[in-house]
Amino acid sequence: MPFIENAPELMLRTACAMADDPALTAQVTGPGLGQSKESRALAEAAFMQTGKPQVLDADALNILAVSPGIALNEKCVITPHPQEAARLLHSAVADIQADRRAAVLALAAQYHCWTVLKGHRSLIASPDGELWCNHSGNRGLATAGSGDVLSGIIGSLLAQRLPVQEAVCGGVWLHGAAADECVAAGTGPVGLTAHEIIDYVRLIRNRLITEMQGNKS
Repeated sequence: MPFIENAPELMLRTACAMADDPALTAQVTGPGLGQSKESRALAEAAFMQTGKPQVLDADALNILAVSPGIALNEKCVITPHPQEAARLLHSAVADIQADRRAAVLALAAQYHCWTVLKGHRSLIASPDGELWCNHSGNRGLATAGSGDVLSGIIGSLLAQRLPVQEAVCGGVWLHGAAADECVAAGTGPVGLTAHEIIDYVRLIRNRLITEMQGNKS
């Protein structure tokens, strides 16, 4: 695959091997998963997993929507877009968009987990009903794969052992801020691609670290 050939630093293991590795501090399940029998088994194992923080996105959410009676936990984050939210709540997209606040709170309560309802002014709800609204980002984030970047950002922050609230709220803000920096640099919003967001995530994260170190000195 050209992508792999152009990214020699990638180290790959099978999903089963990674899921069973006790050394992992966090996991992201869903992007690129598919809905095969094997994919469903991996997703269902993730639903039952309570030992480490995790993010469920994409096909993991589609599988969750047809798996009744699942309760997640306060270390788990789900990141649906409005259509995925509608499937999870057995509702219609129009209903989700008509009252996004009620929808995100309903999802957090139903699954006992952190929930990010993506879209303009993404909403974040905690399992106990706290609510945040994100104001970074622009319409360039509607590009394909952008949601996978978001779940990866949140997962990476969880893997660095940040508290779940910081990882979720900070990750959503960072994702949007990176898209804003892309636009400020002349890339997008029209034609912005998901991989272009990542370089600006790195830039902002390092800038914040430098600022924090400067404030301590």
